[in-house]
Amino acid sequence: MAVLIAVLGYIIAHWCRRLVRKMLERTQVDRSVIGFISEIAYWTVMVIALAMVLGQLGVSTASLAAAVGGVGLAIGLAMKDNFGNVASGIFILTFKPFRSGDYIEAAGFSGTVIDILTMYTRIRTQGNELILIPNSKMTDSVIKNFTYFSTRNIEFVFDVGYATDLPQCIQVLTDIFNRDEGVVNKGNIPIYVKELGESSIRIYARVEVRSDIFFAERNRLYIHVKEAFDQKGIDIPYPQMVIHEGKKQEEEIH
Repeated sequence: MAVLIAVLGYIIAHWCRRLVRKMLERTQVDRSVIGFISEIAYWTVMVIALAMVLGQLGVSTASLAAAVGGVGLAIGLAMKDNFGNVASGIFILTFKPFRSGDYIEAAGFSGTVIDILTMYTRIRTQGNELILIPNSKMTDSVIKNFTYFSTRNIEFVFDVGYATDLPQCIQVLTDIFNRDEGVVNKGNIPIYVKELGESSIRIYARVEVRSDIFFAERNRLYIHVKEAFDQKGIDIPYPQMVIHEGKKQEEEIH
């Protein structure tokens, strides 16, 4: 009988996890919460099944409570880090520094959040790698959320030659950014000379784009600027090394 209860408990736990997930997916609950709650439902059923199995094996309620207390203390000491992960997971779901689908950088990794589970957070890197980060590591580190806001800034620094007509160059950049459909801050784009370098003049520009097209838009704007500079004859200098070779004096032999 105990074996049957254990098998049924395992099956019901998996069924409950799938059922809770499907029910929550039909509601307006944040996707980040779905995985967390479904995991709690799974482990709740497993604990109940374990208690029933021990009861069938003849373990008395008082003995079971004492055993659970002792085992719980030992497990608590051995798994304090795991309990910390659960607490950190609750913290993440409560204060929402990021959600499923956000692009973040935390604990030395960056990628798109797949889901937030009881023990860890799963993210997918740009290289299509799966990274499992313990929740406690997430809350102990600085979290940078690149998609928290609906828009992001792209900052450009263009190096041009000293012979460049600067007003013309700035106008070329202004026209490119104002014409681009992905730029949000048209007509209010800061473009100015940032620095006079050793071999070039550095021009700074900052445009605002939607967060979901950040990488594609940055790539497209770089291409448009390079094409426009080539058409207008605006030089993009690169580091050069000039070597001066002295004349070797011939020695007279007397």
